[in-house]
Amino acid sequence: MALVRNLEGSWKVYLMPWHIGGAPQRMTEKPAMSTHYVYILASFRRTLCIGVTNDLERRLWEDSSGRGSLFVRRYNVYRLVYVETTDDAAAAIAREKQLKGWRRSKKIALIESVNPAWRDLGAERVAVLRDSTRHPGRDP
Repeated sequence: MALVRNLEGSWKVYLMPWHIGGAPQRMTEKPAMSTHYVYILASFRRTLCIGVTNDLERRLWEDSSGRGSLFVRRYNVYRLVYVETTDDAAAAIAREKQLKGWRRSKKIALIESVNPAWRDLGAERVAVLRDSTRHPGRDP
């Protein structure tokens, strides 16, 4: 299997079996596009946590169910207050590092520019995931 970047910047996955006495042949081609999220979580006391993930719903569910990071559990940082998306993992990581380097006042200004009430943007997503993972006959 080989991961190859084309001139337009997108990635292709090629499955390439070796044949005796021959060159590798391309059997199937699949696009390797995925969305990456840079997000900011906040507690009710406005403690901030910045992160990056390729599956936002899963990350929110992990954090809200106690399976997330120690920082999130210790400071009750569960509310999604800001999110950005990109198709480029390297760009998402670079943006996360940039945001982490900002002063707190600049981070707050960014959040309030799109979410002035500090609403939980992920509450509906997590509620749906919690309902889908409940087992019949067990308490939530």
